[in-house]
Amino acid sequence: MSTHACQKCGADFEREAAAHWKRLCLACWIQAKNATGDAPPPPRAQPADSAVPIPTDMLGRLIRLCHPDKHQDSAMATEATKWLLAQRRASP
Repeated sequence: MSTHACQKCGADFEREAAAHWKRLCLACWIQAKNATGDAPPPPRAQPADSAVPIPTDMLGRLIRLCHPDKHQDSAMATEATKWLLAQRRASP
């Protein structure tokens, strides 16, 4: 990592040596993206009770993709698969 001055505001920011294309600090980059409309809108909080059900065919795909057999029995894959299976049992 090396320190460079932002071309817009002059503030110092760090960047990797391979990231020579980075010329703006994060704050100026975000501001520039918002000004051009290229930045994604900020995430909106959703009420906890407004869960969107996962379609049955997608649920099956997700279970097959994250199954522990495909991820060396990792704890994360096991937990995710258990949760998905519970969703499948709870769906109408």
